[in-house]
Amino acid sequence: MNYASTSPEGHYTVAIVAASATSYNMTATPVTGGAQEGDACGTFALDETGEDTGGTYASGDCWGR
Repeated sequence: MNYASTSPEGHYTVAIVAASATSYNMTATPVTGGAQEGDACGTFALDETGEDTGGTYASGDCWGR
């Protein structure tokens, strides 16, 4: 199942890029030409275990806890 939508503020494309009965991966990617496009954090991702900061996804510093 794949699903994509734009965040309420229009800054990110939010997508479910992989899902099964027991796992998922969701991303929030800055919209091209949008306010967050040049943001150093880039793409945020979540999986079934919590925030995903691996690979090219946003670092732990970007999550703003």
